Amino acid sequence: MSGFRIYLWAECAKLRRCRMLAVFVFGALLVVLLVLVQGGLNGSGVSYLAEPYWVLTGVQSLGSIFALPALVALLGGYLFCRERQEDVWKSLLVLPADTRWMTLAKLALTLAGSAGLYLLLFLAALCMEAVLHGRALAADDLLSYLRMYATEGVLVFCAVLPVVAWVARRGRGYWLAMVLSEAFSVLVPLISGGQQEQGLRGGTANSVADIALAKTLRLALESESQTRQHTAMLNRRMRQSLAALKEIDINSPEEGVGAILNFSCRTMTSEVLMNALNQRGICVSAQSTCSSRSKAP
Repeated sequence: MSGFRIYLWAECAKLRRCRMLAVFVFGALLVVLLVLVQGGLNGSGVSYLAEPYWVLTGVQSLGSIFALPALVALLGGYLFCRERQEDVWKSLLVLPADTRWMTLAKLALTLAGSAGLYLLLFLAALCMEAVLHGRALAADDLLSYLRMYATEGVLVFCAVLPVVAWVARRGRGYWLAMVLSEAFSVLVPLISGGQQEQGLRGGTANSVADIALAKTLRLALESESQTRQHTAMLNRRMRQSLAALKEIDINSPEEGVGAILNFSCRTMTSEVLMNALNQRGICVSAQSTCSSRSKAP
C-alpha cells in the first residue's frame, strides 16, 4: 500500500494548490443559505424554521437534488482530467507512473470528498439547529441524521461515477462533469409521476389518506383483542351449526384462522349455494378472488 499512499499524497497536494476546496465550502454555505431562506419564506405565515430538525432535513434533501452531485462530479472530473489538460500526462508515462494506483487514489479521494462534503453540510446544519432548537434535539436523532448524511455521501459518489468516468475518458473539460450532473439532477425526476409538479417530483404524500389510515390502524389495534374473541365465537357457532348438517363438509381445521370458515356442500354447486345465501343477506365467497377464474379447487 506504500504506492497507494504516495499517489494519494500527490492527489491531496494537487487539491491544496487549486481552489476546489473553496468551491466546496462555498457550495455548502450556499445550500444552507437557500434552506434558511426557504424555511423563512414559506408563504403560509408560519416559518418552517420553528420545527426542530427541519434544517437538517432540508439541507440533505435540497442539497442532494440541486447542488451536491454536481460538486462531487466536479471534484472527480478535475482529479482525472488535470494531468491531460495541463499536458503533463506524457511526462507521467515516461517516469513511469503506475496508472492503477493513480486511478485508485483519485477514486478514493473523490469518495472522501463526497463524504466530507456531506459531513461539512451536516455540521453546518447542526450548528443552525443548535441555535434554533438546542434543547429540543436528541442524541439518537442526531446520530440517525449523521448516518443518513454519510450514506448519502457514498450514494452520490456512486451516482456520479459514470459521469466522471466519461469525462476522464475524454481527458479534458472537467467542468462538463458538473454541468451534466446538475442537468441530470434538475431535469430527471427522482421517481416517476409528479404530474402536479410538472413531472419533476413524484410521490407527493396524500396527507388526508395518511391521517385516515393512521386512525384506522389505531382503532383496529385498540379493539384487536375484542374483535378476535368475537370472531372466534362466531366461528364456533357456525361450525357447530354446519356440523349438524349431513350434506356439509367442513374443510377448515379447528386451529385455523378464526375469521375464515371453509366448507363444501355435496348436493349443490358453490355458485348455486353462494347465490342462495346472498339472497338472504349472507355474503360468502366461492373461491379466492385472485383465482376466481380457475377451475382448480
